[in-house]
Amino acid sequence: QIQKIETHEAQKAPIQTTITEYLLVDVGGAPFAIPLVLVHRLEEFPVSSIDQSGDEQLVKYRDGLLPLLNVGQLLNLPMSESSARTMRPVVVISKNNRLFGLAVDEILDITQTDKDIIGHIRPVDGLLGTVIQQNNEVMTVVDTYAVIHKAMG
Repeated sequence: QIQKIETHEAQKAPIQTTITEYLLVDVGGAPFAIPLVLVHRLEEFPVSSIDQSGDEQLVKYRDGLLPLLNVGQLLNLPMSESSARTMRPVVVISKNNRLFGLAVDEILDITQTDKDIIGHIRPVDGLLGTVIQQNNEVMTVVDTYAVIHKAMG
């Protein structure tokens, strides 16, 4: 004898969404996003502690020197009104076991989204593309490794 089992509604598998977190920073008066997973630390250094070595800016950091990369300059953005600044916000990134400091104008916030990055129609050096935040604002995502590579020549 065979039993008939009826199901009234097909079981639906839960939809998996990936939430990505971004650090929002101000560079040249515009907001940019850095994938939070790439951020090693957030620091702020007195401008007076930044040393110049050739065309490279360095700051003493822990037991060594941290190269500072001016994100606005590397993305060809207009200079910010920062001449009176006494502290410089820096996003510390680790690449190949070496630390780099991405100098920005201001660290704004952390945000998250479940949307994918949309690449630019015409590739822009140093930018991954744009993504829509949960509040429906569009943010431009910095390609941190490309910025570091560009700075290293």
